Amino acid sequence: MPRLFFALWPDEEVRARLAVALESLPPGTGRPVPLCNLHITLAFLGDINEDPQRSLRAGAATIQAPAFDLVFSHLGCWPHAAVAWLAPENIPLALVELMAQLQSQCRDIGLKPDTRPYHPHLTIARKVRQVRDVNIAPIHWQICSFSLMESARGRTGSEYRALGHWPLISS
Repeated sequence: MPRLFFALWPDEEVRARLAVALESLPPGTGRPVPLCNLHITLAFLGDINEDPQRSLRAGAATIQAPAFDLVFSHLGCWPHAAVAWLAPENIPLALVELMAQLQSQCRDIGLKPDTRPYHPHLTIARKVRQVRDVNIAPIHWQICSFSLMESARGRTGSEYRALGHWPLISS
């Protein structure tokens, strides 16, 4: 059964800007996450069979949330999870609205969304003990869509495949 999650998936331009920021990290910051895997998880859904997948796609198509900007400039670490991350300066109301609609869609088909506080972030490295202070130039990302992704274990770690992309409302 595939493991699914909703995510914000950066385009190649944003990935290029992230690559520059990651090059500024000091040596020994852990094992970098491959650029092709960088994303922001909106909702981890777990192992989902085909019927709920169809419902998730149909529900995602009904979401009416505005596009928004994220500006990443905060570098941090969660020692208990051994990951380093980049986080946005502010959490836009549009992201909160998108999350609320996704959680509602999940509840409507009988899934139980995570109730812990949401902290949007890009995991940039694993097996991290600590992160030294590093100045990172702000990285701007215009969020125009969200995706339903499948995660599978590959030879070199997790491999992601898009199951669908849905646009947000442009202003």
